[in-house]
Amino acid sequence: MSQWSFSHRATRAVAGFALALALAVIATPAHAAYDGFETYTSGASLNGQNGGVGWTSAWTTSATTTQSVMLDDPNGRVDGGAQAARVTGATADIVAMRRDFTAMTGTVYLSVLITVHGFDNGDFLALTLSDGAVSNDPQTLSIGYRNNPNNPLFARVGDSGSGNTINSLTLGSNDVTFFLIGKFSLDGSNQYGHTDLFINPTNPYLEGTPDASATSTQPSITKMTRFSLRAFNLEAGDTITVDEIRITDNYAEAFGVPTPAALPAGLALLAMLPRRRR
Repeated sequence: MSQWSFSHRATRAVAGFALALALAVIATPAHAAYDGFETYTSGASLNGQNGGVGWTSAWTTSATTTQSVMLDDPNGRVDGGAQAARVTGATADIVAMRRDFTAMTGTVYLSVLITVHGFDNGDFLALTLSDGAVSNDPQTLSIGYRNNPNNPLFARVGDSGSGNTINSLTLGSNDVTFFLIGKFSLDGSNQYGHTDLFINPTNPYLEGTPDASATSTQPSITKMTRFSLRAFNLEAGDTITVDEIRITDNYAEAFGVPTPAALPAGLALLAMLPRRRR
């Protein structure tokens, strides 16, 4: 082999490696906060744990542990890995999980993989964003499973009294994994007053029509800083399993993929393919 040929090939190899590295960096999705629960000890309490990225506090939890269970969304878009967080036990009304993240002041997206077991018409759960409020509070916006017949998935702004809760046509069936995205946006007064719910979406680059939308002027908050999961009226044997919690400022990254602007031509097409299980 000539010296020129060797040098030429070496140069091409280095250039190829540099390009691959650059694309890897470019194609890394950014989240305000994320936790996939892979770094925790299976079976241990989640309370006080500090895994994931982008959070400003550790988990504060009640009756919540990390379990070796795999959740994957039905369309293959989001891979839940080998562990998830699980809420168990009989609870009257608890905030089972909460954690703070860096303040966000524009449109905020929350995405999760979630499944329930043992739910009946009286059981309820809410996945909530707020500026510190938790539980059934006027200063919260939520998506979740409603305590109506067959537990329809819902979108909510404010509390269950004077706020606005809209059910989707999708029932929160037991032992079925859902990929949910909640979109929380500002109203004309620059306060959070609108919640959209997307159920099992498939295209990270096309937001589409929400499955439920709720609007209310009840909340007066102008920023989001806290995630929480509220459980109500669970009986012994009921469980809530949640995974791949992402909080971000755009729809694509709620899927765990980069925004279209961050992807070179061709990689955007690859990013739209279903993701294989790890």
